[in-house]
Amino acid sequence: MKTDNVRPRLASRAIALALFLFAAVSTHAVDHSGAIATDETWLAIDSPHVVVGNVTVNAGVTLTIEPGVEVQFNSSRVLTVAGTLTAIGTPGQEILFVRSGASNWNYIRFQ
Repeated sequence: MKTDNVRPRLASRAIALALFLFAAVSTHAVDHSGAIATDETWLAIDSPHVVVGNVTVNAGVTLTIEPGVEVQFNSSRVLTVAGTLTAIGTPGQEILFVRSGASNWNYIRFQ
């Protein structure tokens, strides 16, 4: 059995595995503000989604929120839905609507 190439192959596989695992657990907040004018999906991998300014889902537009997403609202912020909001969690992957920081957020309004 030839062992000359075993170490480099193992090292490259270890690096690839480490990068994959880092990408799988790496999270970053995504800020939202303003009008949503085209269909949009808030992905769990991008969670938390932070409503930093009032957000409006325009008429005829769908905002889909994936299971496992946490939506954080900054102080006094509102999500207004004139179109469609699809947010269906699953056991163990609930969708959470929470405040960001110590201040309370306002509400979700359906028009």
